[in-house]
Amino acid sequence: MANEKKRNKKRSLKVDTQCLTAAPPSKLANSLSSVSTNVPDEYRDDLPMTPVKTKITSRIRTPKHKVMQTLRNMFIDMDDETLDVAMKAYDDEPETSLTEPSQGERLKLQDKLMCLLEMFPSLDIATVTRALADNEWDIDVTAEKFLSTHQPEAEVDERYTPSKSDSLPGVGSDLMEAIRRANIRTDIGNQAIALRALADLALHEELQTEIVRLGGTEPILRVLRSATRGLDSEVGSDLLELQRLAATALANLALHESNQSDLVTKGSLPILIEILNRCNDSVIQSNCCRAMANLAYRNEANEALIAKEGGIKSMVTLLKTQKDTEVLVETCAALANLARNANYQELMVQLDAMVPLLNQIRCDHDVEIVQQACRTVANLCMSRPSKSKLIQFGTLDVLVPLMSTDNSYTRRMAVMAVANLSTGSETHDDIAASGCLTPLFNTLRSTSEELDCQRQAARALANLTETASVRTQVVQAGGLGLFLSLAQHNSEEVQLLAAKTLANIASVKGVSQSWL
Repeated sequence: MANEKKRNKKRSLKVDTQCLTAAPPSKLANSLSSVSTNVPDEYRDDLPMTPVKTKITSRIRTPKHKVMQTLRNMFIDMDDETLDVAMKAYDDEPETSLTEPSQGERLKLQDKLMCLLEMFPSLDIATVTRALADNEWDIDVTAEKFLSTHQPEAEVDERYTPSKSDSLPGVGSDLMEAIRRANIRTDIGNQAIALRALADLALHEELQTEIVRLGGTEPILRVLRSATRGLDSEVGSDLLELQRLAATALANLALHESNQSDLVTKGSLPILIEILNRCNDSVIQSNCCRAMANLAYRNEANEALIAKEGGIKSMVTLLKTQKDTEVLVETCAALANLARNANYQELMVQLDAMVPLLNQIRCDHDVEIVQQACRTVANLCMSRPSKSKLIQFGTLDVLVPLMSTDNSYTRRMAVMAVANLSTGSETHDDIAASGCLTPLFNTLRSTSEELDCQRQAARALANLTETASVRTQVVQAGGLGLFLSLAQHNSEEVQLLAAKTLANIASVKGVSQSWL
Protein backbone atom coordinates (compact mmCIF):
# COMPACT_ATOMS: atom_id res chain seq x y z
CA MET A 1 0.00 0.00 0.00
CA ALA A 2 1.06 3.58 -0.42
CA ASN A 3 2.36 5.10 2.80
CA GLU A 4 -0.03 7.42 4.57
CA LYS A 5 1.17 10.95 5.15
CA LYS A 6 0.85 13.56 7.85
CA ARG A 7 -0.10 16.80 6.17
CA ASN A 8 2.38 19.24 7.69
CA LYS A 9 2.00 22.02 5.16
CA LYS A 10 3.73 25.31 5.95
CA ARG A 11 2.25 27.26 3.07
CA SER A 12 1.39 30.94 3.35
CA LEU A 13 -2.22 31.77 3.97
CA LYS A 14 -4.03 33.40 1.08
CA VAL A 15 -5.21 36.31 3.18
CA ASP A 16 -4.40 39.99 3.23
CA THR A 17 -2.66 39.75 6.58
CA GLN A 18 0.64 38.52 7.95
CA CYS A 19 1.44 35.07 6.57
CA LEU A 20 1.63 32.06 8.85
CA THR A 21 5.08 30.51 8.89
CA ALA A 22 6.84 28.14 11.20
CA ALA A 23 8.62 30.87 13.15
CA PRO A 24 11.01 29.84 15.95
CA PRO A 25 9.35 29.96 19.37
CA SER A 26 11.67 32.76 20.52
CA LYS A 27 10.25 35.09 17.87
CA LEU A 28 6.60 34.52 18.67
CA ALA A 29 6.43 37.07 21.48
CA ASN A 30 6.70 39.90 18.97
CA SER A 31 3.77 38.47 17.01
CA LEU A 32 1.57 38.47 20.09
CA SER A 33 2.64 41.83 21.45
CA SER A 34 1.97 43.71 18.22
CA VAL A 35 -1.67 44.70 17.99
CA SER A 36 -3.15 45.47 14.62
CA THR A 37 -4.33 49.04 14.13
CA ASN A 38 -6.34 48.17 11.04
CA VAL A 39 -9.41 47.15 13.00
CA PRO A 40 -12.96 48.15 12.05
CA ASP A 41 -14.45 50.80 14.31
CA GLU A 42 -17.07 48.45 15.69
CA TYR A 43 -14.32 46.37 17.24
CA ARG A 44 -12.21 49.18 18.74
CA ASP A 45 -12.15 49.38 22.54
CA ASP A 46 -12.12 53.17 22.48
CA LEU A 47 -15.23 53.48 20.29
CA PRO A 48 -18.77 52.30 21.01
CA MET A 49 -20.03 49.31 19.07
CA THR A 50 -22.54 50.12 16.37
CA PRO A 51 -25.95 49.06 17.72
CA VAL A 52 -28.08 46.73 15.65
CA LYS A 53 -31.21 48.61 14.67
CA THR A 54 -34.23 46.52 15.54
CA LYS A 55 -37.30 48.55 14.82
CA ILE A 56 -39.98 48.13 17.47
CA THR A 57 -43.08 49.93 16.33
CA SER A 58 -45.11 49.11 19.43
CA ARG A 59 -44.87 47.37 22.77
CA ILE A 60 -47.31 44.67 21.69
CA ARG A 61 -46.08 41.31 22.92
CA THR A 62 -44.40 39.15 20.26
CA PRO A 63 -45.91 35.63 19.96
CA LYS A 64 -43.98 33.13 22.07
CA HIS A 65 -43.23 30.73 19.22
CA LYS A 66 -41.57 33.56 17.25
CA VAL A 67 -39.44 34.47 20.25
CA MET A 68 -38.35 30.85 20.62
CA GLN A 69 -37.46 30.63 16.93
CA THR A 70 -35.56 33.91 17.16
CA LEU A 71 -33.49 32.66 20.10
CA ARG A 72 -32.79 29.36 18.37
CA ASN A 73 -31.61 31.13 15.23
CA MET A 74 -29.52 33.64 17.14
CA PHE A 75 -27.85 31.19 19.50
CA ILE A 76 -27.40 27.90 17.68
CA ASP A 77 -25.55 26.30 20.61
CA MET A 78 -28.36 26.99 23.10
CA ASP A 79 -29.72 23.73 24.52
CA ASP A 80 -33.38 23.15 25.37
CA GLU A 81 -32.87 23.65 29.11
CA THR A 82 -31.27 27.06 28.60
CA LEU A 83 -33.99 28.01 26.13
CA ASP A 84 -36.65 27.13 28.69
CA VAL A 85 -34.94 29.42 31.23
CA ALA A 86 -34.83 32.26 28.72
CA MET A 87 -38.48 31.75 27.80
CA LYS A 88 -39.50 31.74 31.47
CA ALA A 89 -37.84 35.13 31.82
CA TYR A 90 -39.77 36.27 28.76
CA ASP A 91 -43.04 35.05 30.30
CA ASP A 92 -42.26 37.02 33.45
CA GLU A 93 -41.69 40.24 31.46
CA PRO A 94 -44.73 40.90 29.27
CA GLU A 95 -43.41 44.23 28.00
CA THR A 96 -40.36 42.67 26.28
CA SER A 97 -40.65 42.54 22.53
CA LEU A 98 -38.27 40.83 20.09
CA THR A 99 -38.15 41.19 16.35
CA GLU A 100 -36.75 38.66 13.91
CA PRO A 101 -33.11 39.53 13.04
CA SER A 102 -31.58 39.20 9.60
CA GLN A 103 -28.78 36.69 8.90
CA GLY A 104 -26.08 39.35 9.30
CA GLU A 105 -27.68 40.76 12.46
CA ARG A 106 -28.01 37.28 13.94
CA LEU A 107 -24.25 36.76 14.01
CA LYS A 108 -23.71 40.17 15.63
CA LEU A 109 -26.47 39.51 18.18
CA GLN A 110 -24.90 36.22 19.19
CA ASP A 111 -21.53 37.91 19.66
CA LYS A 112 -23.15 40.65 21.76
CA LEU A 113 -24.81 38.11 24.03
CA MET A 114 -21.64 36.07 24.50
CA CYS A 115 -19.61 39.26 25.05
CA LEU A 116 -21.89 40.31 27.93
CA LEU A 117 -21.81 36.81 29.42
CA GLU A 118 -18.01 36.94 29.39
CA MET A 119 -17.93 40.45 30.88
CA PHE A 120 -20.46 39.57 33.59
CA PRO A 121 -20.01 35.86 34.40
CA SER A 122 -22.41 36.04 37.35
CA LEU A 123 -25.35 36.78 35.03
CA ASP A 124 -27.41 34.02 33.40
CA ILE A 125 -28.33 33.90 29.73
CA ALA A 126 -31.99 34.68 30.37
CA THR A 127 -31.18 37.90 32.24
CA VAL A 128 -28.76 39.06 29.56
CA THR A 129 -31.16 38.20 26.72
CA ARG A 130 -33.99 40.13 28.37
CA ALA A 131 -31.74 43.12 29.09
CA LEU A 132 -30.48 43.27 25.52
CA ALA A 133 -34.03 43.11 24.18
CA ASP A 134 -35.16 45.87 26.56
CA ASN A 135 -32.33 48.09 25.26
CA GLU A 136 -32.98 47.36 21.58
CA TRP A 137 -29.90 45.10 21.43
CA ASP A 138 -27.54 47.98 22.23
CA ILE A 139 -24.61 46.34 24.03
CA ASP A 140 -23.15 49.60 25.34
CA VAL A 141 -26.37 50.73 27.02
CA THR A 142 -26.91 47.24 28.44
CA ALA A 143 -23.36 46.97 29.77
CA GLU A 144 -23.57 50.42 31.34
CA LYS A 145 -26.67 49.41 33.30
CA PHE A 146 -24.95 46.24 34.55
CA LEU A 147 -21.78 48.10 35.61
CA SER A 148 -23.40 49.60 38.70
CA THR A 149 -24.15 46.21 40.25
CA HIS A 150 -21.77 43.78 38.53
CA GLN A 151 -18.01 44.04 38.13
CA PRO A 152 -16.92 42.86 34.64
CA GLU A 153 -13.86 40.71 33.99
CA ALA A 154 -10.70 42.65 33.25
CA GLU A 155 -10.23 43.27 29.53
CA VAL A 156 -7.10 42.06 27.78
CA ASP A 157 -4.22 44.53 27.85
CA GLU A 158 -3.62 46.35 24.58
CA ARG A 159 0.02 45.23 24.63
CA TYR A 160 1.48 42.15 26.27
CA THR A 161 5.01 41.53 27.55
CA PRO A 162 5.71 37.79 27.95
CA SER A 163 7.15 36.45 31.16
CA LYS A 164 10.66 34.98 31.05
CA SER A 165 10.09 32.60 33.94
CA ASP A 166 8.39 29.82 31.97
CA SER A 167 9.98 26.44 31.26
CA LEU A 168 10.14 27.46 27.59
CA PRO A 169 11.27 31.12 27.82
CA GLY A 170 8.62 33.38 26.35
CA VAL A 171 6.62 30.55 24.76
CA GLY A 172 4.59 29.32 27.74
CA SER A 173 3.30 32.77 28.59
CA ASP A 174 2.71 33.57 24.92
CA LEU A 175 0.63 30.42 24.65
CA MET A 176 -1.50 31.28 27.66
CA GLU A 177 -2.01 34.81 26.40
CA ALA A 178 -2.91 33.61 22.91
CA ILE A 179 -5.58 31.30 24.32
CA ARG A 180 -6.90 34.08 26.55
CA ARG A 181 -7.17 36.56 23.68
CA ALA A 182 -8.75 33.97 21.42
CA ASN A 183 -11.55 33.53 23.98
CA ILE A 184 -12.41 37.25 24.16
CA ARG A 185 -14.61 38.27 21.27
CA THR A 186 -15.03 41.96 21.95
CA ASP A 187 -11.98 42.78 19.79
CA ILE A 188 -11.77 40.89 16.54
CA GLY A 189 -8.32 42.33 15.82
CA ASN A 190 -6.85 40.86 18.99
CA GLN A 191 -8.69 37.61 18.34
CA ALA A 192 -7.12 37.34 14.88
CA ILE A 193 -3.65 37.92 16.34
CA ALA A 194 -4.32 35.22 18.94
CA LEU A 195 -5.52 32.64 16.41
CA ARG A 196 -2.59 33.41 14.13
CA ALA A 197 -0.23 32.86 17.06
CA LEU A 198 -1.94 29.58 17.99
CA ALA A 199 -1.64 28.36 14.40
CA ASP A 200 2.05 29.28 14.43
CA LEU A 201 2.72 27.72 17.82
CA ALA A 202 0.88 24.55 16.74
CA LEU A 203 3.60 23.88 14.17
CA HIS A 204 5.96 23.04 17.04
CA GLU A 205 5.53 19.44 18.14
CA GLU A 206 6.37 20.14 21.77
CA LEU A 207 3.48 22.66 21.99
CA GLN A 208 0.75 20.84 20.08
CA THR A 209 -0.52 18.76 23.00
CA GLU A 210 -0.05 21.67 25.40
CA ILE A 211 -2.38 23.89 23.36
CA VAL A 212 -5.10 21.23 23.52
CA ARG A 213 -4.51 20.60 27.24
CA LEU A 214 -4.85 24.30 28.07
CA GLY A 215 -8.15 24.64 26.19
CA GLY A 216 -6.88 26.20 22.97
CA THR A 217 -9.24 24.12 20.83
CA GLU A 218 -12.41 25.72 22.27
CA PRO A 219 -12.01 29.16 20.63
CA ILE A 220 -10.77 27.49 17.43
CA LEU A 221 -13.83 25.26 17.12
CA ARG A 222 -16.15 28.11 18.13
CA VAL A 223 -14.90 30.21 15.22
CA LEU A 224 -15.11 27.25 12.84
CA ARG A 225 -18.74 26.63 13.82
CA SER A 226 -19.55 30.03 12.36
CA ALA A 227 -18.27 28.78 9.00
CA THR A 228 -20.97 26.07 8.99
CA ARG A 229 -23.82 28.60 8.97
CA GLY A 230 -23.56 29.56 5.35
CA LEU A 231 -21.42 30.46 2.40
CA ASP A 232 -18.39 32.68 2.86
CA SER A 233 -20.12 35.41 0.84
CA GLU A 234 -22.55 35.82 3.75
CA VAL A 235 -19.89 36.77 6.29
CA GLY A 236 -17.65 39.79 6.60
CA SER A 237 -13.98 39.78 5.65
CA ASP A 238 -12.93 39.94 9.32
CA LEU A 239 -14.88 36.84 10.29
CA LEU A 240 -13.67 35.04 7.16
CA GLU A 241 -10.07 35.72 8.17
CA LEU A 242 -10.76 34.33 11.65
CA GLN A 243 -12.24 31.19 10.10
CA ARG A 244 -9.16 30.73 7.91
CA LEU A 245 -6.82 31.11 10.87
CA ALA A 246 -8.90 28.71 12.98
CA ALA A 247 -8.89 26.06 10.23
CA THR A 248 -5.11 26.38 9.90
CA ALA A 249 -4.61 26.07 13.66
CA LEU A 250 -6.81 22.96 13.87
CA ALA A 251 -4.99 21.26 10.99
CA ASN A 252 -1.66 21.93 12.69
CA LEU A 253 -2.88 20.62 16.05
CA ALA A 254 -4.07 17.42 14.35
CA LEU A 255 -0.46 16.68 13.35
CA HIS A 256 0.21 15.22 16.79
CA GLU A 257 -1.17 11.70 17.14
CA SER A 258 -1.85 12.28 20.85
CA ASN A 259 -4.34 15.03 19.88
CA GLN A 260 -6.37 12.90 17.48
CA SER A 261 -8.81 11.47 20.02
CA ASP A 262 -9.16 14.73 21.97
CA LEU A 263 -9.96 16.78 18.88
CA VAL A 264 -12.56 14.27 17.72
CA THR A 265 -14.09 14.02 21.20
CA LYS A 266 -14.52 17.81 21.22
CA GLY A 267 -16.65 17.53 18.07
CA SER A 268 -14.21 18.64 15.38
CA LEU A 269 -15.17 16.10 12.69
CA PRO A 270 -18.83 17.09 12.18
CA ILE A 271 -17.73 20.73 12.01
CA LEU A 272 -15.02 20.00 9.43
CA ILE A 273 -17.38 17.96 7.24
CA GLU A 274 -20.16 20.54 7.45
CA ILE A 275 -17.71 23.22 6.39
CA LEU A 276 -16.78 21.20 3.31
CA ASN A 277 -20.49 20.99 2.45
CA ARG A 278 -21.35 24.65 3.01
CA CYS A 279 -18.26 26.88 2.82
CA ASN A 280 -16.74 27.82 -0.54
CA ASP A 281 -13.53 29.46 0.71
CA SER A 282 -10.55 27.52 -0.66
CA VAL A 283 -8.22 28.32 2.26
CA ILE A 284 -10.72 26.99 4.79
CA GLN A 285 -11.55 23.95 2.66
CA SER A 286 -7.90 22.96 2.10
CA ASN A 287 -7.08 23.20 5.81
CA CYS A 288 -10.19 21.25 6.77
CA CYS A 289 -9.14 18.45 4.42
CA ARG A 290 -5.61 18.60 5.82
CA ALA A 291 -7.03 18.33 9.34
CA MET A 292 -9.00 15.22 8.35
CA ALA A 293 -5.93 13.71 6.68
CA ASN A 294 -4.04 14.15 9.95
CA LEU A 295 -6.90 12.89 12.10
CA ALA A 296 -7.11 9.76 9.93
CA TYR A 297 -3.37 9.11 10.17
CA ARG A 298 -3.00 5.56 11.55
CA ASN A 299 -6.25 5.93 13.46
CA GLU A 300 -8.95 3.46 12.43
CA ALA A 301 -11.50 4.85 14.89
CA ASN A 302 -11.25 8.30 13.32
CA GLU A 303 -11.35 6.80 9.83
CA ALA A 304 -14.63 5.10 10.71
CA LEU A 305 -16.09 8.34 12.08
CA ILE A 306 -15.08 10.30 8.99
CA ALA A 307 -16.80 7.72 6.79
CA LYS A 308 -19.88 7.56 9.05
CA GLU A 309 -20.29 11.35 9.10
CA GLY A 310 -20.12 11.50 5.30
CA GLY A 311 -16.61 12.93 5.09
CA ILE A 312 -15.51 10.65 2.26
CA LYS A 313 -18.52 11.60 0.15
CA SER A 314 -17.90 15.30 0.81
CA MET A 315 -14.25 15.06 -0.24
CA VAL A 316 -15.08 13.09 -3.39
CA THR A 317 -17.55 15.86 -4.27
CA LEU A 318 -14.77 18.43 -3.77
CA LEU A 319 -12.54 16.38 -6.02
CA LYS A 320 -15.13 16.57 -8.77
CA THR A 321 -15.97 20.26 -8.44
CA GLN A 322 -12.93 22.12 -7.11
CA LYS A 323 -10.23 23.72 -9.26
CA ASP A 324 -8.09 25.26 -6.52
CA THR A 325 -4.69 23.58 -6.32
CA GLU A 326 -4.39 23.60 -2.52
CA VAL A 327 -7.86 22.13 -2.03
CA LEU A 328 -7.18 19.37 -4.57
CA VAL A 329 -3.81 18.47 -3.00
CA GLU A 330 -5.23 18.20 0.51
CA THR A 331 -8.37 16.40 -0.67
CA CYS A 332 -6.31 13.77 -2.49
CA ALA A 333 -4.00 13.42 0.53
CA ALA A 334 -6.92 12.84 2.91
CA LEU A 335 -8.53 10.31 0.55
CA ALA A 336 -5.17 8.54 0.17
CA ASN A 337 -4.88 8.12 3.95
CA LEU A 338 -8.43 6.76 4.12
CA ALA A 339 -7.95 4.52 1.07
CA ARG A 340 -5.31 2.43 2.81
CA ASN A 341 -8.21 0.91 4.77
CA ALA A 342 -9.93 -1.85 2.79
CA ASN A 343 -13.30 -0.87 4.30
CA TYR A 344 -13.35 2.41 2.36
CA GLN A 345 -11.66 1.48 -0.91
CA GLU A 346 -14.78 0.06 -2.50
CA LEU A 347 -16.85 2.97 -1.13
CA MET A 348 -14.61 5.47 -2.94
CA VAL A 349 -14.89 3.49 -6.16
CA GLN A 350 -18.68 3.38 -5.78
CA LEU A 351 -18.69 7.15 -5.25
CA ASP A 352 -16.91 7.42 -8.62
CA ALA A 353 -13.70 8.84 -7.15
CA MET A 354 -11.47 7.20 -9.78
CA VAL A 355 -12.63 9.36 -12.67
CA PRO A 356 -11.67 12.74 -11.11
CA LEU A 357 -8.47 11.22 -9.69
CA LEU A 358 -7.36 10.00 -13.11
CA ASN A 359 -8.41 13.31 -14.68
CA GLN A 360 -6.20 15.20 -12.22
CA ILE A 361 -3.27 12.98 -13.17
CA ARG A 362 -3.93 13.44 -16.88
CA CYS A 363 -4.09 17.23 -16.51
CA ASP A 364 -0.63 17.21 -14.89
CA HIS A 365 -0.88 20.92 -13.99
CA ASP A 366 0.61 20.54 -10.50
CA VAL A 367 3.21 17.99 -9.43
CA GLU A 368 1.87 17.61 -5.89
CA ILE A 369 -1.69 16.98 -7.09
CA VAL A 370 -0.32 14.24 -9.36
CA GLN A 371 1.70 12.74 -6.49
CA GLN A 372 -1.21 12.62 -4.05
CA ALA A 373 -3.68 11.45 -6.71
CA CYS A 374 -1.26 8.63 -7.64
CA ARG A 375 -0.96 7.69 -3.97
CA THR A 376 -4.75 7.47 -3.70
CA VAL A 377 -4.96 5.38 -6.88
CA ALA A 378 -2.21 3.06 -5.61
CA ASN A 379 -4.18 2.41 -2.43
CA LEU A 380 -7.48 1.94 -4.29
CA CYS A 381 -5.79 -0.63 -6.52
CA MET A 382 -5.63 -2.92 -3.48
CA SER A 383 -9.42 -3.34 -3.56
CA ARG A 384 -9.97 -6.86 -4.90
CA PRO A 385 -13.68 -6.35 -5.70
CA SER A 386 -12.92 -3.22 -7.72
CA LYS A 387 -9.89 -4.24 -9.82
CA SER A 388 -11.87 -4.90 -12.99
CA LYS A 389 -13.67 -1.55 -12.64
CA LEU A 390 -10.37 0.25 -12.17
CA ILE A 391 -9.02 -1.18 -15.41
CA GLN A 392 -12.24 -0.24 -17.22
CA PHE A 393 -11.76 3.36 -16.04
CA GLY A 394 -8.47 3.46 -17.99
CA THR A 395 -6.22 3.29 -14.93
CA LEU A 396 -3.44 1.41 -16.75
CA ASP A 397 -3.37 3.92 -19.60
CA VAL A 398 -2.66 6.62 -17.01
CA LEU A 399 -0.13 4.62 -14.97
CA VAL A 400 2.14 3.30 -17.77
CA PRO A 401 3.70 6.67 -18.73
CA LEU A 402 4.07 7.62 -15.06
CA MET A 403 6.25 4.54 -14.48
CA SER A 404 8.97 6.29 -16.53
CA THR A 405 8.47 9.87 -15.30
CA ASP A 406 11.37 11.90 -13.93
CA ASN A 407 9.62 12.49 -10.61
CA SER A 408 10.79 9.66 -8.33
CA TYR A 409 7.81 9.85 -5.95
CA THR A 410 5.22 9.74 -8.73
CA ARG A 411 7.16 6.94 -10.44
CA ARG A 412 7.19 4.88 -7.26
CA MET A 413 3.44 5.40 -6.69
CA ALA A 414 2.69 4.31 -10.28
CA VAL A 415 4.80 1.15 -9.97
CA MET A 416 3.16 0.42 -6.62
CA ALA A 417 -0.30 0.81 -8.15
CA VAL A 418 0.55 -1.75 -10.85
CA ALA A 419 1.95 -4.11 -8.20
CA ASN A 420 -1.29 -3.77 -6.21
CA LEU A 421 -3.40 -4.42 -9.30
CA SER A 422 -1.35 -7.54 -10.06
CA THR A 423 -2.47 -9.31 -6.87
CA GLY A 424 -5.45 -10.76 -8.75
CA SER A 425 -4.90 -13.09 -11.70
CA GLU A 426 -7.92 -11.63 -13.52
CA THR A 427 -5.92 -8.48 -14.24
CA HIS A 428 -2.66 -10.08 -15.48
CA ASP A 429 -3.40 -10.19 -19.21
CA ASP A 430 -4.66 -6.59 -19.16
CA ILE A 431 -1.54 -5.39 -17.33
CA ALA A 432 0.80 -7.18 -19.75
CA ALA A 433 -1.12 -5.88 -22.77
CA SER A 434 -0.98 -2.29 -21.49
CA GLY A 435 2.80 -2.10 -21.93
CA CYS A 436 3.75 -2.30 -18.25
CA LEU A 437 6.42 -4.98 -18.68
CA THR A 438 9.04 -2.71 -20.27
CA PRO A 439 8.99 0.02 -17.56
CA LEU A 440 8.97 -2.70 -14.89
CA PHE A 441 12.11 -4.25 -16.43
CA ASN A 442 13.75 -0.83 -16.72
CA THR A 443 13.05 -0.15 -13.04
CA LEU A 444 14.78 -3.38 -12.02
CA ARG A 445 17.74 -2.84 -14.34
CA SER A 446 18.40 0.72 -13.12
CA THR A 447 21.34 1.17 -10.77
CA SER A 448 20.03 4.51 -9.48
CA GLU A 449 16.40 3.58 -8.78
CA GLU A 450 15.08 3.71 -5.22
CA LEU A 451 15.02 0.37 -3.44
CA ASP A 452 11.30 0.56 -2.64
CA CYS A 453 10.45 1.20 -6.28
CA GLN A 454 12.52 -1.83 -7.33
CA ARG A 455 10.86 -3.93 -4.65
CA GLN A 456 7.41 -2.98 -6.01
CA ALA A 457 8.47 -3.80 -9.57
CA ALA A 458 9.82 -7.20 -8.46
CA ARG A 459 6.55 -7.85 -6.61
CA ALA A 460 4.51 -6.99 -9.70
CA LEU A 461 6.47 -9.37 -11.94
CA ALA A 462 6.40 -12.16 -9.35
CA ASN A 463 2.60 -11.86 -9.34
CA LEU A 464 2.23 -11.48 -13.11
CA THR A 465 4.31 -14.57 -13.92
CA GLU A 466 1.77 -16.74 -12.13
CA THR A 467 -0.20 -16.52 -15.40
CA ALA A 468 1.13 -18.72 -18.23
CA SER A 469 0.63 -16.19 -21.03
CA VAL A 470 2.55 -13.51 -19.14
CA ARG A 471 5.39 -15.94 -18.26
CA THR A 472 6.07 -16.45 -21.94
CA GLN A 473 6.15 -12.70 -22.60
CA VAL A 474 8.56 -12.18 -19.69
CA VAL A 475 10.96 -14.83 -21.03
CA GLN A 476 10.77 -13.42 -24.56
CA ALA A 477 11.59 -9.94 -23.21
CA GLY A 478 14.80 -11.21 -21.60
CA GLY A 479 13.42 -11.73 -18.14
CA LEU A 480 15.44 -14.88 -17.46
CA GLY A 481 18.82 -13.14 -17.38
CA LEU A 482 17.40 -10.20 -15.45
CA PHE A 483 16.02 -12.31 -12.63
CA LEU A 484 19.12 -14.47 -12.45
CA SER A 485 21.10 -11.29 -11.79
CA LEU A 486 18.51 -10.08 -9.24
CA ALA A 487 19.18 -13.22 -7.23
CA GLN A 488 22.37 -11.37 -6.18
CA HIS A 489 20.57 -8.12 -5.31
CA ASN A 490 21.60 -6.38 -2.08
CA SER A 491 17.99 -6.54 -0.82
CA GLU A 492 16.93 -9.88 0.59
CA GLU A 493 13.30 -9.15 -0.26
CA VAL A 494 14.15 -8.48 -3.91
CA GLN A 495 16.17 -11.73 -3.96
CA LEU A 496 13.17 -13.69 -2.69
CA LEU A 497 10.82 -12.07 -5.24
CA ALA A 498 13.31 -12.82 -8.02
CA ALA A 499 13.49 -16.46 -6.90
CA LYS A 500 9.68 -16.66 -6.97
CA THR A 501 9.64 -15.26 -10.51
CA LEU A 502 12.31 -17.71 -11.65
CA ALA A 503 10.27 -20.57 -10.20
CA ASN A 504 7.24 -19.33 -12.14
CA ILE A 505 8.98 -18.98 -15.51
CA ALA A 506 10.76 -22.33 -15.13
CA SER A 507 7.69 -23.99 -16.61
CA VAL A 508 8.11 -22.15 -19.91
CA LYS A 509 9.39 -24.54 -22.58
CA GLY A 510 13.16 -24.48 -22.93
CA VAL A 511 13.82 -22.25 -19.90
CA SER A 512 15.00 -25.03 -17.57
CA GLN A 513 17.46 -26.34 -20.14
CA SER A 514 18.94 -22.88 -20.66
CA TRP A 515 19.97 -22.73 -17.01
CA LEU A 516 22.19 -25.80 -17.37
